[in-house]
Amino acid sequence: MSANSEQAVGKQVSTESAEELFDRARALFASSDLVNLVSHAAYHCAGLPEGSRTAVNTEVDENDQMFLHSLLEHKDPGAALAQYYSIGIQQHALMSQLIKAIKTGEEKLRVLDFACGHGRALRFAVLNRSDIDLHASEIQEDALDFISRRLGVPVMKSAIHPADFHCEETFDLIWVASLFSHLPGALFEPWLAKLLSMLSPRGILCFSTKPMADAAATTGEGLEYAGTSELTPLSSEHYGTTHVTRDHVERMVARLDTRVRTVCLERCLAHEQDLYLSSRSQVIDLHSLGRSLTRGTWGWLDIKSVDEAGRLMLEGWALSLDKNFPLKGVRVWIDDFEFLIEPDIERGDVVDAIGAGVSRDCGWRYESDRPVSAGSRLAVTAESGAYTHVVYVGVV
Repeated sequence: MSANSEQAVGKQVSTESAEELFDRARALFASSDLVNLVSHAAYHCAGLPEGSRTAVNTEVDENDQMFLHSLLEHKDPGAALAQYYSIGIQQHALMSQLIKAIKTGEEKLRVLDFACGHGRALRFAVLNRSDIDLHASEIQEDALDFISRRLGVPVMKSAIHPADFHCEETFDLIWVASLFSHLPGALFEPWLAKLLSMLSPRGILCFSTKPMADAAATTGEGLEYAGTSELTPLSSEHYGTTHVTRDHVERMVARLDTRVRTVCLERCLAHEQDLYLSSRSQVIDLHSLGRSLTRGTWGWLDIKSVDEAGRLMLEGWALSLDKNFPLKGVRVWIDDFEFLIEPDIERGDVVDAIGAGVSRDCGWRYESDRPVSAGSRLAVTAESGAYTHVVYVGVV
């Protein structure tokens, strides 16, 4: 998330254990301030009315590998929670746009979040329940229990091999974030075939992959697998880190089913993974749909420090990934005080990381003019007319 990992707020040295860090995170995600902020961001990013909104369940399971990975890397619960929720909210926003594109009439769409983990995106997807019949599938028993018990979503146990996954149902949208970015070649194509077979006639399969580096793409076979990944209970034989080329994926889909059309949205998911839309439907224009998707605002808090006088200094970057929705500014909350900052600092490192087309003046800085009490509530968001990105949510 940080364009410059050496400056990242999460890189400060901490002697706390994983249990102590999670206890601090638990105190944060149970707070009404965090619930309200995350709920607002989720509704805003998905274009949902907030008048009679249901608060998002912000509870994070203690076995959630995606959150634990962030927590142990950043050593800052505020940074880890912001990263965790923001990735889930972006997936929710993309899913919501796809639902609106597919849906016709009053009939609910059947939606499956496959390989859903501990519900990073599901906790937000449930906000669309008036339009969808939502289901979840995951291989981890504790994740299925958390999703069923705490999020109230019907679950299906997945499997290592698709031949052992018994589901005869079809779905109008199958969402698969960060599964194919972990599968070895022997499982990649079989799972792709299985999920394509589960699409309804109007259905869209949306899945993400890690793109391969340019040099490797020109010399390799199109798929590279290494048996290492984030914290996971799965064997390295079945779950690791996978990079693929766009050509490799498109050839694979065409080989599996010549009726399926596929478009690739480069680095669309969390601005790290490519997102593919695959469908047999002749009604939906996938290219137009892909071009119309709002990707949102993005940002990071690089520095959070307090000087000897107790004055707070914050520094980071923020930008919009959508030309139609430019960044309005960075909003900082310290307890009940609110400040709006316009980024105006050149950050070539961010431009190099994000790519062409974004403003070089995306850096921002905030310095308080008076002491700030230790333990004061702190939140930072990056906002456009269509999106609220949670940059940080924690304490000073």
